[in-house]
Amino acid sequence: MQIVVAHGGGYLPAYSGRIDHAASARPDTCTHLKEMPTTYLKRLYFDALVYTHHQLQYLVDEYGADHILIGTDYPADMGEVDPIGFIERAAVSTTPSARQSSAATPPAC
Repeated sequence: MQIVVAHGGGYLPAYSGRIDHAASARPDTCTHLKEMPTTYLKRLYFDALVYTHHQLQYLVDEYGADHILIGTDYPADMGEVDPIGFIERAAVSTTPSARQSSAATPPAC
């Protein structure tokens, strides 16, 4: 199963540091996890409906261009008017960054 998270994932993509910290600091928060929470987060797909180019770049840097899908907000009236143009104008770099390496599993998880 593949899961797509709308609106660029909302707060979730930017929350990854906190959930990994919680897993390390509070082992009781991850008793059923075999890996760090961010490892699971990196399996999700995100739509590109984020309205700012720097946020789209963040998603590509952290989760990979292959995990970003087009989003429209259709039929809502506040959606991106030109979602393809938004992505083209973003000039997002898809060069893999060092941050795309998978998270290590701490002994607590």
